[in-house]
Amino acid sequence: MCTFRISLDDKLVNSARMSFHDDNRMTLWMEETISAILMDYVSKTETKSVRIPRKHDALMGVLSGAPEIDYKREHLKEKYGL
Repeated sequence: MCTFRISLDDKLVNSARMSFHDDNRMTLWMEETISAILMDYVSKTETKSVRIPRKHDALMGVLSGAPEIDYKREHLKEKYGL
């Protein structure tokens, strides 16, 4: 389990503290609430950005035959006749 140090407004915490039997219950509620928020965040970000692993060695093998070629210039020449 991770531990984070966070700062909260004293007045806000004291107002909320009245709703809990003791600080342990308030701490448990905060942990559960933040865990739920993080799970929701992770599930949303994982579906948006599926990461495809890229193999550097494989790419270097493809490009190793002609490292002196300026690929951007070649692309522009082929596409636009520049």
